[in-house]
Amino acid sequence: MKIYLLTLFLITTILLGKSNKNEDLKKDVKIQSQKMEKEKDINAINVIQKKIIQNKNKVELFPAFGMSINDQFMQTFSFSGGLGFHFEETFSLEIFGGYVPKTYYKDAARDLPRDANLMPELSDIKYFVDLNFLWSPISGKFSFLDWTILYFEFYLTSGAGYIVTNNSETMSFNVGIGQKYYLSSWLAFRFEIKDHIYTENYDHILVPDKKDETSKNVTHFLNFYVGISLFFP
Repeated sequence: MKIYLLTLFLITTILLGKSNKNEDLKKDVKIQSQKMEKEKDINAINVIQKKIIQNKNKVELFPAFGMSINDQFMQTFSFSGGLGFHFEETFSLEIFGGYVPKTYYKDAARDLPRDANLMPELSDIKYFVDLNFLWSPISGKFSFLDWTILYFEFYLTSGAGYIVTNNSETMSFNVGIGQKYYLSSWLAFRFEIKDHIYTENYDHILVPDKKDETSKNVTHFLNFYVGISLFFP
């Protein structure tokens, strides 16, 4: 009887020990699983980061240099700039303007009257001013030569304004695209391509010894602007 009880006690002890080991193993597996889930959450947070550059309620000053890129008869350079306010992270309003000190005529403008007895329709821009709406739907970052991380924005712009030429003064409309590359939270390199569209009155002589004729055409003043953006505060 004693041997039977002793054997039963040993078997029970062994079974309980195995059961405890299984419970401990299950606890260890559960703890490891929870740790892995936490690591996944942390990695997800690291991947989906908040935008580093925050522009909401900031004023943007944009001194720039502009040049025309679409006219076969003349070339212009302008001192330009804008002053804008970001009322949302992706939306802003900007007053933009430019002054053209001189217009440079290309060879085609001089050759056409001599070779074909035709005067090209020329419109010398003097200055312009616009009120524009800007939308920045795309932003991101990239590694620049493995040296630093640059943040960028791609934006669209459109607006209306006033343009003065040697022939007339008229309302204008503009559309454009641009990008900003942030060097810091308050400084960015910015470039923009913008088309200023307006109607111009052309006074020209079609053939010598004929009276002056006037035409009114839609004119495109396509410009490339490059400069820096300063953000306050």
